[in-house]
Amino acid sequence: MKNVVKKCGIALITSVCFLGSLYAHQADAAQVTYIKTLKIAKGNSYTLTIKERKGKISWSSNKKKIAVVNKNGKVTAKASGIAKVTGKIKGKKYTTTVKVYNGSKSAVRSLTNPVNNSGGQSTVSGSYQTALKGVGKAIAKRDTKVTVLLNQATSAGSFTTDLMSAAHNYIDDYDYLSLRSYAYSATTSADETAITYTFSYRISASYEKSFQKTLKKTVSSLHLKGSTKNKVKTIHQYIVNHTDYVNGGYTAYNALIDHGAVCEGYALLFYEMCNAAHIQSRVMTGTAYGSSGSGNHAWNIVKIGGKWYNIDVTWDDTTDSSQYYLKNKSSFPSHYADTRSCGVLNSLTMA
Repeated sequence: MKNVVKKCGIALITSVCFLGSLYAHQADAAQVTYIKTLKIAKGNSYTLTIKERKGKISWSSNKKKIAVVNKNGKVTAKASGIAKVTGKIKGKKYTTTVKVYNGSKSAVRSLTNPVNNSGGQSTVSGSYQTALKGVGKAIAKRDTKVTVLLNQATSAGSFTTDLMSAAHNYIDDYDYLSLRSYAYSATTSADETAITYTFSYRISASYEKSFQKTLKKTVSSLHLKGSTKNKVKTIHQYIVNHTDYVNGGYTAYNALIDHGAVCEGYALLFYEMCNAAHIQSRVMTGTAYGSSGSGNHAWNIVKIGGKWYNIDVTWDDTTDSSQYYLKNKSSFPSHYADTRSCGVLNSLTMA
């Protein structure tokens, strides 16, 4: 008998998305890029930059009672309202409209860590396909230890690759991004394979149950009627109106119940609300480019009338716009899917 032991970790979104992402890019002949509109909660701060312009920047605010800016471009929101913050460099001015609202300060926002040490154990057996589906169901239940007994000799690595594949969707987007990490060990013989997985999650079974209960009540309260497009708009607006961008909130639980999350929480909540409303959607992960550079990001695609459209609820919220709502490929700049999400996009009819 051959013994194989292997451990691996899943690459999940851990970086912070851009607070106050680009509402619109302003570019001159030198391709200068800066934020034109910044939505920010009172008490929060955000550092503005002007890309591709070298030299000392002189910063000023026209309404210091609403928003102040220091010499390094750090904007601090003081009171609700609208202010104009201007960066002047080499005689040229670049103005950002700062919209301050009465949200919670992210630095002190209390977020739930929806994880405990509980987790079930399960065993799945049978054919290759049956086992893949069985492990997917075990992950959906938040089992922390899963033993796979296959009636054939196979590579544990290949089995795991198929299990995690977005194209096969044995683990749906919500459950995949709810995984924190996994490890496995395997033994093989001439006609059998045994694989033992250990999983950890961003949200454990008890918190998941609470989330699903609240999700069902929330979607029911929206009284979604009419076309798919109308339902998507209602879901989009609900999330924008009830969730603030808050560092550290990586789950849909954080977005829905704590009312604070980063991009991953926004995207997962949109996905789950669409599922509850019987609307097809997916979560895309990859890299996004904003004024402060590039970083890991999550957004969604949703199916309307036979085609799939891009939608970024996080950026629509933080820019107080619909700039990233139901966009086709050519109208959705600065978002680049990773390998896993590219496999999904290439299999669908995009608008």
